[in-house]
Amino acid sequence: MDLKHVFQLFLLTITIRFAICFIVEPVVLRKNELLCKKLTKTRSFQDHFITGPPWRTYYTWVVRLDNTCLDLLFRTPSNYTIKYFEKTYGDLVPNILPWKEATLLAYDEEFKLMSQMLMIPKKGSPGRFNGIFDVLQGDPNSTEREQTLKEGIAIFKFAFKLFRKGLFLLRWDCIGGIGHLMARPDTVTKVDVLSMVKALNFTRGHLACANGKTKKKTEKPKPLT
Repeated sequence: MDLKHVFQLFLLTITIRFAICFIVEPVVLRKNELLCKKLTKTRSFQDHFITGPPWRTYYTWVVRLDNTCLDLLFRTPSNYTIKYFEKTYGDLVPNILPWKEATLLAYDEEFKLMSQMLMIPKKGSPGRFNGIFDVLQGDPNSTEREQTLKEGIAIFKFAFKLFRKGLFLLRWDCIGGIGHLMARPDTVTKVDVLSMVKALNFTRGHLACANGKTKKKTEKPKPLT
């Protein structure tokens, strides 16, 4: 898959709510919000639980990745990165954000500069974040950039929860209902994934990274860092 298609895929997986938020019924929006509250009610989430090695998506809801393996990394953003986001998007987002409180930077492992999202934790709700996607990266004269500047920048809302002692990480879009069930690469089997999906008892979704490598039955999961 070439750079263009990877970038388009990444945009699809995290920005599809631009296309669906205007047609999702209020009852569905409330359902997603309630699910996010449920996922984060234990208040046990800490950022360092998900930093370190990348997380690979093995199952999705709403979007389909099929055979594509999407790997995301989570890092602590530098002061320079935080200042860049604040300077670039501070006047474009619909609400004032506490930029200096950002604790995570998420990005595609292979194409970091084309997929960065700054994540600001929601106070009082460990595991919930407001996210700002760096949509203005790229050609400064592109029509897409001009359109973005006219329309403004959306604030994404996510909930994260770890399952089975850190083996799985669930990321849920609290508005559009896009879900990603992730694990560290090569630490789970298809059986593990489907077992976790069954335990979650959500609506039916889709297997991802169908042709990606999985661990052998005798291997132990990599430790959470």
